Amino acid sequence: MSSSSGRRIGPPDVMVPPEIHRSPADAVTFGLLGPFVMLVQGRPVPVRSPKHRTLLAALLLGGGRVLPVRHLVDALWDGREPDSPRRAVQLTVVRLRALLDAAGCAGVITTSADGYRIELPTESLDLNRFRRCLDDADRAANRPDLAAEAAALRRALSLWRGEPLADVPSETLHRLHTPGLREQRLRVLERCFDSELRLGRHREVVEELFEATTAYPLRERLRAQLMTALHCDGRRADALAAYHTGRRHMAEQLGIDPGEELQRLHASILDGLRSRTSGAILPPAVPRQLPADVSGFTGRMAELAELDAMVAGRGPREPQPAPVVVVTGAAAVGKTALVQRWARLSADRFPDGQLWVDMRGHQKNRISPGDALGRFLRALGAPDEVIPPDPDSRAGLYRTLMDGRRALVVVDHARNAEDVRPLLPGGPGSAVLVTSRDRLAGLVAANGARVLPLNKLDGGEGP
Repeated sequence: MSSSSGRRIGPPDVMVPPEIHRSPADAVTFGLLGPFVMLVQGRPVPVRSPKHRTLLAALLLGGGRVLPVRHLVDALWDGREPDSPRRAVQLTVVRLRALLDAAGCAGVITTSADGYRIELPTESLDLNRFRRCLDDADRAANRPDLAAEAAALRRALSLWRGEPLADVPSETLHRLHTPGLREQRLRVLERCFDSELRLGRHREVVEELFEATTAYPLRERLRAQLMTALHCDGRRADALAAYHTGRRHMAEQLGIDPGEELQRLHASILDGLRSRTSGAILPPAVPRQLPADVSGFTGRMAELAELDAMVAGRGPREPQPAPVVVVTGAAAVGKTALVQRWARLSADRFPDGQLWVDMRGHQKNRISPGDALGRFLRALGAPDEVIPPDPDSRAGLYRTLMDGRRALVVVDHARNAEDVRPLLPGGPGSAVLVTSRDRLAGLVAANGARVLPLNKLDGGEGP
């Protein structure tokens, strides 16, 4: 599917976009974000054997790691393994190497005692370039630079040529990788539309949003974005019709009503509610305030795993608020670095945003909870005119905007429990990480916080 602007949303026709040719000058380039593509110095090299495409895809998805023969047998034969599986894999590798040698890229598949790996520059794979574009978008969001963020997301989406691994005939690889890749692309698509709507490009994205909601009719966030774009373009009746189309799809296919976000947006359009600043109903803001990942971070694997367990440890049936974890320890022990690393690794668990504030708890220029709330409210899309002056009212508005979100809140360098308590979301779904020199016993007693003590490392491990 394509729009009049030439940008593609749904699975497009098979093609090799210009972006996939942008590879290292000496090298082979592979594409997995659509039908399998192999280029050598910009020239397409056909890989006609299904087994060769599957073997290359498995090695590429391995990210440069050695893949055991057992793993390759599963990918190549999907449980219907041949006689002498190791020998069968060896023969497939030999024949594939002959193809690669003839194409002028010998030596990219290496053998070890445990299996095989592929050695290529990171930029040789479209999936890695996609992820690099997302890193660019995150950096732009942290500056913040909304236009640069939208441009980076567009570059990421332009690398997709259709269904991932489209002509790789391996049920095993599809089961392990395709659902996650599809979901990642859809989240990037939604984030891209959010950015462009906030830039005021309502009219420019309407046609693409029609295509997206046609391709994914049950995706409520896309439908909310379509309704927003139509309404902001002055097409109120079309926005209401888009809502009813989505409601019909959900009723027919799932037997449910639209979610709370869509219902609120529908009611707002009916009531003619408009933002006090721009005259338009804006999509929910998705803040991404995590600092850049820690350079040279190593170790702390046990603590990272313990953070995982603490955040995920509450039972889904327990009527409890968002989990709160306090990482405590002496100054300069690495509390912030640990939380930064965990937050970066876990960002996908919190698709509705990540908030970060440094409270400067032991400095003269401390941040008050009221000021921190003001920063969070602006990041969540509240204009200055509607942010209350008093901290209690700010906390109430903050809990309202956080309700129903799956977001991560990081409160760095908190001095005491009073620094943190106003910043806690009211409902479940989110998580809160706190760093402090103090164990914050009041937060433990009153808010059920869990404590992760951090000790100084004895060796060279750590950030």
